[in-house]
Amino acid sequence: VGVSLDDILGLFWSGLMATSSDLNQVKALFVASEATEAGGVMTKACLLKVLQLLETGFSDAELQRVIEDVGVQQDGFVDIPRWIDFIFEKPAVSADDAKQEKCKDVEQVNLHSYLAGLATPARAPQALPAGAPPAVCEILSCPWYDCMAFFLDAADLRSINASCRSLRSEVTISEAAEEDVHRKLLLPVAELNEETAEAVISHVSMPHVRILRIWQRPAFEAVAQLVQSGGASKLKSLERLAFKGCPLILEDFQKILTPVFSCTGGLKHLNLEKSQVTDAMLEVMVSSQAFAAARPESMNLRFNRITAKGAIALASCPEGFCRMRWVNFKMNQIGDEGALALAAMLKQNSSLTMINLRRQTPPLTDKMASGFAEALRQNNTLEQLRLRRNRIGDTGASLLASALRLRLAQPGLERFELDLEENRVGAMGGLALLRALPDAASLPRVELLLSGNSFDRQALERVAQEVCEDSEGIDAQDARVCFASKPESAL
Repeated sequence: VGVSLDDILGLFWSGLMATSSDLNQVKALFVASEATEAGGVMTKACLLKVLQLLETGFSDAELQRVIEDVGVQQDGFVDIPRWIDFIFEKPAVSADDAKQEKCKDVEQVNLHSYLAGLATPARAPQALPAGAPPAVCEILSCPWYDCMAFFLDAADLRSINASCRSLRSEVTISEAAEEDVHRKLLLPVAELNEETAEAVISHVSMPHVRILRIWQRPAFEAVAQLVQSGGASKLKSLERLAFKGCPLILEDFQKILTPVFSCTGGLKHLNLEKSQVTDAMLEVMVSSQAFAAARPESMNLRFNRITAKGAIALASCPEGFCRMRWVNFKMNQIGDEGALALAAMLKQNSSLTMINLRRQTPPLTDKMASGFAEALRQNNTLEQLRLRRNRIGDTGASLLASALRLRLAQPGLERFELDLEENRVGAMGGLALLRALPDAASLPRVELLLSGNSFDRQALERVAQEVCEDSEGIDAQDARVCFASKPESAL
């Protein structure tokens, strides 16, 4: 490929290697392997020694597999430029292919021009004075753990870990395992399924995992075994927990989740979407103190089998809601009774900004609207109430409008969204909501979503002309009353 030994050493010299003595040892190994200025090849055995010198953290067997991934040429030689391209996730392109313009993407061959521009001891001895620390590598100056690592999985980190000592120090940490000390990957986002759970847990420092996604019951059992053998501190940094199709039982909460939630000091997000959550599961989550210990900032319970009994159980634990900003009950079966329990909890809550009760079975009615209207008179934090695809009529809309008028008059309110799309609201209910709106100049960020009901803007305007006095200044064209359906992704 035309990459010289000096080019290769330039990668290490530019900051990827920790010390100049490492550089000299690597250079000696390259020379011993007869890697020429023009060839850029070395024996497989010599490359193995180089990787061992760089303390990549792999066993010899794992290193052999990594080398095989790159491809060993005849007579046991390895194409070093191709190895570099593999580590930096750039495809290997020969000089001949580039000249013949078989490769249209110029970026694919830019690594070689980058190498040629690096300052190395041979090219610019004055670039790095004797005894000076290595130059700062731009890769290592990234806030690794908080940013870039969130876009990489365990396999990506293992490849980076194999590249050099400095990167390895960024993406791994020493962790005692029985009588030995091993370096494990710092992976902030871990996704476990039936096939990968054990491998990920064995190679990743679980006390540093912030986001954990668990698919299927076997993956949860692997996590349970980790907690039972090492204690809840094995997940002490956990901030977000998502179960994907993983039904839970009483013992899971008592022996695993409650200790873990207590150890973390609270979750930012708990996702139980589409996990066949039942009332019994929520009752156990409350009675075991797991919900109070988790104190999630947000909770997703949509597409489950929760009835009024489960909603009442959750609402009976105000400690679990003390930090919660939003909760999603979309497509459950909580009914008016369960919704009224949540409304009663909302009266004393000072953190919730959004409640989603869309599409309940049986549908929510004016009875529920009465309870939330009363809650809105006492609560001053709620900003979004989503009641789409239920059975609220003019009476319920009028009750909500009366409370909304008082809510919108409270100081400090910046926005409010009331989603009543696809209910049974008529023109008189719409007029009550329109009358609740303050002057648009004083509070422009209000949305009343009314698409899919039994009236449109023209019907609203006719009723306003018939019922309202001119002095009221009612404007049926107020854009804050929306008759175009708003997709959930835009809410």
